[in-house]
Amino acid sequence: MNRQPTHPCPHCQSYARVKTPDGEIACARCSTILTSLPYAGRAKKAPRHRTPIRVGMKTMIGGREFFAVGRILYKSVGDVYTWEEWVLLHPDGEARYLEYDEGKWTLTEAFHPDTAPSREELNNIRPDSEGDFHQTVKVNNLNAKVADAGDCEVTAVEGEIPWEVKPGDRFRYVDLESGSAILSAEVPPR
Repeated sequence: MNRQPTHPCPHCQSYARVKTPDGEIACARCSTILTSLPYAGRAKKAPRHRTPIRVGMKTMIGGREFFAVGRILYKSVGDVYTWEEWVLLHPDGEARYLEYDEGKWTLTEAFHPDTAPSREELNNIRPDSEGDFHQTVKVNNLNAKVADAGDCEVTAVEGEIPWEVKPGDRFRYVDLESGSAILSAEVPPR
């Protein structure tokens, strides 16, 4: 999934977009009324909330203000396992991702390593017959152990996600751990 923000505000070039009380879409920085993003699949009604976070809320991360611009709901293909991810966006386009999964919160940001496993290598990671992972991969200078991997599907999208994403999109995820570092990769389908 390409997570590069697109469609800045034509007035101030901010990427953070929020709903106004009367349901219009506005720039979070200058309040200019904007047209909705052109992506299909937006929920007419917000999917059930499992957390107190709502689109339009603000938070400070590292002394910078981020807006909750949207939420993506996922399910693991073949299971009933689900999780959600909030997209937190600074007006300059810098993003953070707040995942809520099995009662646990994880805050992440984009990481573009110099060296990483190939798409084919990530697609071939599978658990053993007991469902455990024993693979280790190299990411930059880290030996990262595979913690989880599988195929997932976007089940709902709420808000103004600043890149194209819609219900039905599928990809492979691979979660890695190296000491205190947690890494995650999203791999397009084969």
